[in-house]
Amino acid sequence: MSLPQHLFIEIATPEKHLAGERAEWIHIPTLKGYIGILPGHVPLVTILGTGELTFKTEKGEKSLFVSGGFVEVLPTWVRIIAEIGERIEEIEEERALAEKERAERIIKNEKGEYTQEEIKIAIHSLRKAEERLRMISKRKGKL
Repeated sequence: MSLPQHLFIEIATPEKHLAGERAEWIHIPTLKGYIGILPGHVPLVTILGTGELTFKTEKGEKSLFVSGGFVEVLPTWVRIIAEIGERIEEIEEERALAEKERAERIIKNEKGEYTQEEIKIAIHSLRKAEERLRMISKRKGKL
């Protein structure tokens, strides 16, 4: 029996559909690091992490920013339901910078006004902002 040549990938958030197309491979951030999926992969369900999700179609490589959610992998299908998902051109640099500055201020907690839970949330917000800024920087380098 031969292995499939392509995966069908479906990527969505509660607000929008981000992708539904054939791909040669997909690289997905999870809580434990990145995983690469090729056609014929064993079935898998995992938690989606925060970072750059990339996949290759007939038209070339595509990138999305994703954070939180679930990943379901079957030999010929990958379904991703993300809490947050943005195409690279949708990422607003000013908003990401403001989010980064706010998170850093909370993490410093100089006046002791934030709870441990608020600091924990700020650490996650900082990671999202830094990843968005990294993706913007990477894109600018390609222009």
